[in-house]
Amino acid sequence: MIGTRQNKKFLLSSLLAFGLLASMPSSADVGELPVATKTPIIFDAMTFRGKPDLGLSKELSFIYAWEATLKDEEESLAKAGSNKKSSTRTVEPYFFNRTVQKRTEFEYIVIDIESFRPDEDSIAIRYVELAKSAAPGSKVAWWNLGPRNIVNTSFRPFSNEEWQANFDKRKALVEANDFCILGFYFRSDDTIETWRARHVPRIAEARRLYGAKPIFVTLAPHYFDKGKKPWPFISGKMLGEAMDILAELQVDGIVLWSFEGTGKLQIWDEQRDWVRTVRNRTDSGGRYKRPALFQ
Repeated sequence: MIGTRQNKKFLLSSLLAFGLLASMPSSADVGELPVATKTPIIFDAMTFRGKPDLGLSKELSFIYAWEATLKDEEESLAKAGSNKKSSTRTVEPYFFNRTVQKRTEFEYIVIDIESFRPDEDSIAIRYVELAKSAAPGSKVAWWNLGPRNIVNTSFRPFSNEEWQANFDKRKALVEANDFCILGFYFRSDDTIETWRARHVPRIAEARRLYGAKPIFVTLAPHYFDKGKKPWPFISGKMLGEAMDILAELQVDGIVLWSFEGTGKLQIWDEQRDWVRTVRNRTDSGGRYKRPALFQ
């Protein structure tokens, strides 16, 4: 009798297993399921003094406006008694190439010159082309060239038409970029809901504009209120929820960046709860992982 019961159990379990397998989608159907298959790379672009190696990717570097402008020209003018300032509107290939060549070991290079206007895109494209020539093994992008922030979601709802009209005018610069990188910063009056409403619609629109190119999102562990210096840190809970949302949306990378709003770098503090959040959401390969315990 014992053997008979075991045989019946085996037969029943076999039938159940066959039924489950038969009900599972084939490999051809998997792409149609809303299952997250991509885990974003976590990039470390933070500049805190004394910051340890967090095990994150260091394959992304920013070139800021003061590094891309004509420092040599400004120095020469100063020596000649002129108070004229150098301008990002003038591209000097030799100086900019030297700046880029210092970063040839990076896989991703971001040109961060926010003062450019849309009608100056031809100059921005020249910067991108020069960077690609000076660092042929790197992917290059113009900073924050993507759908803009929604100013106030209660009065200014998300509008595909408005964004598309804006970016139709910048199509050449969008196409010159190898990837898209957007700034999703926090304001001091933000909740995770207002942050989500302001930024998340930009991801779908960026994908529509950039096609299959990678989408990176930059987060900072502090509020982006320039009236307060140094800028106060956000909570680990808010940073963690933002990282979870971005991972669920399957962005290709999350760039952790810092600018403390002071003349000198702030000292790294391992005890801050946002630091624990980052460590709790990063695997040994420097990619996002679901935290064991949500914060």
